[in-house]
Formats: sequence, structure tokens, C-alpha cells
Amino acid sequence: MTERIFSSKIKVDQKKEFTIRGTESTSKYHEISENSTPDKISSSPPIFLEEVLDVQKNHPTKKKKLSNVKDAILRIGHYPKQWKMSHIIVIDKPGKPPHEILSYHPISLLPIFSKIFEKLLLKCIESILKETNLIPDHQFAFRKQHLTIQQIHRLVDHIRKDLEDKRYFSAIFLDIKQAFDKVWYSGIFYKK
Repeated sequence: MTERIFSSKIKVDQKKEFTIRGTESTSKYHEISENSTPDKISSSPPIFLEEVLDVQKNHPTKKKKLSNVKDAILRIGHYPKQWKMSHIIVIDKPGKPPHEILSYHPISLLPIFSKIFEKLLLKCIESILKETNLIPDHQFAFRKQHLTIQQIHRLVDHIRKDLEDKRYFSAIFLDIKQAFDKVWYSGIFYKK
């Protein structure tokens, strides 16, 4: 569905390579937390990742199998069920009553391979978004090197300029409780 919606808006080289390279993967791997995961593979030390990289480098047949898994995920949109299995832990929120469900923050620990794939896919998506300028410069949320303080300075500059030019300046500030849970996802995907 998303391919149909976005295909007319995004012109990206379909043959753009998405690979797991040594230095890139190792740095992505070290960004992953050291918590226990459902696949029982510890993320420290990075033996598993080194094995994956070794397979790609020294075992062409196994490399092809890894590549096939990656290609299948991207081509047909099927994500391995085992990679979705998570170990969920809950952390209590300070100052909240322990008998209420909203007093806890759930954390989902995913398998290491899933985390690595997710980090690399994110990098690929970010590069596409940058190339196609789909995210406007004034959007700061969920973007690297776009700090809240920079957005505040931008807002103050607009206010100052409008005051100097003797114009009105309007601003609306909205903070929605549990906003992520209340998003109308069908509307987002339908939006053109």
C-alpha cells in the first residue's frame, strides 16, 4: 500500500545498494544497547556481528543467503517473525502510583539481527529523505542535528523580525498527552 501511495512522489534509484559493510555495521552495532535479547545473543562483545561480516567476506554461499533474506524483506515486505519477537521489560515512572498501568514505561528488546537491520535501513531511508527533500528544513522533530534550542532560536528570530517590522506574530503550541497512541495512521498513509 505504501509503495502505491509514495511511488509517485519519490523518485529514487531502485537499484541503490543496501549492504551491510564492515565499518558501517560495526558502528551501528555499538549503538545497540547491551541488554539481553530474545535471540539470547548478547550485544557485547560484538562476536555475532563479526561472524556476520566474516560470512559476507569469506563465504560466498552464506553471503548470498544473507543477501536473499535482506532482499526478501525489502522486496516483498516480509519481515521474519523471529525478528519481531521481543523481550518486554517495564520500568516504573518516578513519582507515579505503582498500582496504575500508566505508571510504567514498557521497553521492547528486539533480537540483535533485527536491531542491526533496523539501524541500517534507517540510514538508507534518511539518505532517501535527504536526496528527495521530503522533510522541510523547518521540521526539527526526529531529526539528527536539529536541536530543540535551534528551533526556539528560529522562533525568537521570527518574532523579533515581525516586531521590528511592526507586524503581528501568531503561534500555536500544542502538547498532546500520549500523542503517538492517538495518531490516525490511515490518514497519514492516505495523505498525498
